Amino acid sequence: MEAMIDTSDVRRWKRYNKLTPTRKEWLGELPDHWQSMALRRVVTTFVDYRGKTPKKVSQGVRLVTASNVRAGKIDYEAVEDYISNADYEPWMVRGFPEIGDVLLTTEAPLGQSALVDDESIALAQRVILMKLDKSKMCNEYLCKYLQSKAGQLELWTRATGSTAVGIKASHLKGIPVIVPPLDEQIAIAAFLDRETGQIDKLIALKERLIGLLEEKKGTVVQRAVTLGLRENAQITESGIPCVGMVPDHWDVDRNKVIFQEIDCRSENGDEELLTVSHITGVTKRSEKEEVTMFLAETNEGYKVCEPGDFIINTMWAFMGAVGIAFEGGCVSPSYNVYRPRNPERIIPEYFDLLYRTESLKTEMFRGSKGIWHSRLRLYPDVFLNMRTPLPPPEEQEEILEYINDYSSKANELSKALTTSIERLQEYRTALISAAVTGQIDVREEVAASDG
Repeated sequence: MEAMIDTSDVRRWKRYNKLTPTRKEWLGELPDHWQSMALRRVVTTFVDYRGKTPKKVSQGVRLVTASNVRAGKIDYEAVEDYISNADYEPWMVRGFPEIGDVLLTTEAPLGQSALVDDESIALAQRVILMKLDKSKMCNEYLCKYLQSKAGQLELWTRATGSTAVGIKASHLKGIPVIVPPLDEQIAIAAFLDRETGQIDKLIALKERLIGLLEEKKGTVVQRAVTLGLRENAQITESGIPCVGMVPDHWDVDRNKVIFQEIDCRSENGDEELLTVSHITGVTKRSEKEEVTMFLAETNEGYKVCEPGDFIINTMWAFMGAVGIAFEGGCVSPSYNVYRPRNPERIIPEYFDLLYRTESLKTEMFRGSKGIWHSRLRLYPDVFLNMRTPLPPPEEQEEILEYINDYSSKANELSKALTTSIERLQEYRTALISAAVTGQIDVREEVAASDG
């Protein structure tokens, strides 16, 4: 399918014959029969719930937030919020959505647009709904225009704020929009639906391939660290419910034989602060910019760890928030630190992989205690009594080398797919921008496809 999409240059499409220079250097020329006018002139109604926060419930009428509007569509799975049926009409008193109305996010994030595809939705603040004058503008065209470089530039140059950049409704109403004749708007929208539809399908396919690569990598790691690489090895029951069979020459010991719990506290808190997540394992807190959790004024009294220690985030162990510390530092007092009794038995990188496989995460989930998921905890007495399959050190090395080689190849392929997706996304944006600013003439393209 990729061969069908030439992402090299949008100039391969036909150009308009008569162009007129505009006053905007970045815009250049427009077809001489096109206009530019303020958004308020083509929108009859702006529905804005800025400053209002509805009471959310577990079920009822779907509440569309700014997080639900992305890539030209309403993604109902991104965030699942609801308001009660009783609150729907009183809440939506400013205006009810209709199929085809244009939605625009005004903050967090700014500038995402989509068409309403379900009338039975409620709107949160930071989402503006626009009802158009159908004699002047086509809904599908305006939605695409707002996604273009021209539309985005007009929005962002009028945005305010530092932490959360947004645009006020009063400023939004004044942004200029490019207005071709209505029949051309319809043709442009149809052309872009066709072309971006192909691009979106290809992007989705590549994203699926990346997901399959990650799944396959997880399967390869899981099999290697529980069954090893030696095809002729005899296997036996491990006694670990979620692991099953393991090679019979491997040790299967309780963790209290492998580890001892360490509770050494920092005297001054000067050590490097480490954190543990289910995604990245043990990493420096200073390198995790996305973390917004509260930081204490001092790390004095935090638990000190050494390279090779196994750290468990007690609150999130059931999700796999565990890992080996590959450098010294300190961790939260609520974490648990375990040190190998015989470091020569364990290659740290191997154990790091082992305890983040699905089978060992499931074992930790089974051993965690608590009434609710959010309250589950893996306490030391449970972890130390869990069993762990442990191959000889030389076999741990073999398995690590195999996994690293496989992961390197899989990561290269994933990187190539990601680069291809980025190129397609750039072409998608360029094509939309070219069509809605008159850099290409798509009327014959649409007429030919209709014929």
